[in-house]
Amino acid sequence: MWFLRLRTVQVIFLFLVFNVFNAPVILADAIEGHFEFEWKDKSELEKLIKDLHNGDPFVLDSKPEIIGPEGLVRTVWKGNRPRLSADVVEVSLNFKREPEVEGQEPESYQVKILFQEGRVVVINTRPAYRKYIGGIRVKPSPYKSTTIFYRGRRESGIVFSVLRIGRSPVRGLLICPRDFAVDPESGALSPELRDTGYRLAAVSYKVSGSAGGELLSGLGNGLARAVIRTTPNIPAGYPVFDQAFAKDPYVALEYLASEEEVNTALEQDGSSVGAVEAILELHNSAGYHRVTSLRSIAKVSPLEFKYTLEAMREKGKITMPPGYCVGVIKEQKMFISYDRTKLIPPEKTEE
Repeated sequence: MWFLRLRTVQVIFLFLVFNVFNAPVILADAIEGHFEFEWKDKSELEKLIKDLHNGDPFVLDSKPEIIGPEGLVRTVWKGNRPRLSADVVEVSLNFKREPEVEGQEPESYQVKILFQEGRVVVINTRPAYRKYIGGIRVKPSPYKSTTIFYRGRRESGIVFSVLRIGRSPVRGLLICPRDFAVDPESGALSPELRDTGYRLAAVSYKVSGSAGGELLSGLGNGLARAVIRTTPNIPAGYPVFDQAFAKDPYVALEYLASEEEVNTALEQDGSSVGAVEAILELHNSAGYHRVTSLRSIAKVSPLEFKYTLEAMREKGKITMPPGYCVGVIKEQKMFISYDRTKLIPPEKTEE
């Protein structure tokens, strides 16, 4: 009996992964640190707008997608439990505004959205008051959406909404660049909010993830493989995967961001998607094969919000006019595949 454990950037093997449209894809290719994700169903943005306007909970389908005979869970795979975590923990929106005077540099600021346990933190990097440097914390409510005016310096304020939640891990936010207009001569503020002209220019993401588990391999050796991948606009992890071929093999992998430089530019339609995926593959000596994948996905897109919103402020409330906004959707998807194929040991390689 021999033991193989690898921690390299690439290895050639036949691997089962999933796309978000429920279709498994077989890749006879090298393990890479990135995967492509195409956001095809933009109707989610219309649902976000409608649910916020109507006061409904923002819920998307988050049920696990299972391919193959589920009965194997209670027989072959009993006791083999994957340990997976994948989370987009921060989304940073970079807003820019063209200068009014030719030759001047564009103005910019960031809005950071931190997804924490049981709460969402929104940070304006150019707040009007020092006490809001650390952001505003909101606990998503199952009863109503929360809308707040977060004033900024030099017309860099925002109105943001954290949508009402339902029985799913989905989170929805609306971020609208709004502030008081400032009279250039007197410095006086207008009594009403207006669209400040800032527009989304780039989006960056921070993620966390882990994948691991032990395989009860049966009479002979088994294969366990853990992989963590990100979309190309998020640094790949290092290492990308962990693999063991042995009797009752065990693997464990944590996402550690590499020093890879990534492109934070928007897609042609102005949208952006950032995602992280944790995968555990188990293959026992009898040929039973299971792949479990957990994805955390953040979707960002500009939109036209056609309604007014009443926003809380330090003293009382204020009405936000319709216009340009940015929708942010965060969701989680799990995919599980069961099949039976001959276990082919990987090539023996020096550690």
